[in-house]
Amino acid sequence: MPELACTDRRKYLRIPMRQVLSISRNARQTHPATGQDLSVAGIRFEIVGCEIELAEVLAVRFFTKEDQIVEALGRVVWCTEVDPVLQEVGLEFLEIPPDCSQWLHESVAGGKPA
Repeated sequence: MPELACTDRRKYLRIPMRQVLSISRNARQTHPATGQDLSVAGIRFEIVGCEIELAEVLAVRFFTKEDQIVEALGRVVWCTEVDPVLQEVGLEFLEIPPDCSQWLHESVAGGKPA
């Protein structure tokens, strides 16, 4: 039987990340989530007990390996209900500080932003 080629249709390289993130809809209420992977364009995370909606705009906060704080604003581009209390979410970055963007390009993509 011939071997089928598997191609990754993703636009951006992703790196695994397993750390607790802070997700918020507003500055007063934050929810913990677990980061799954990260790219220069966004982040995938799991969240328990918090209903996330498609196209919702959220703030995300996490730390780099160098203990730099990354704070970004993003839009939910997909969300999947894993079970009744757990969702997996894909967040596309809308706003990210230039120094955080630089770190992402250097760490994830291996180069500087265009």
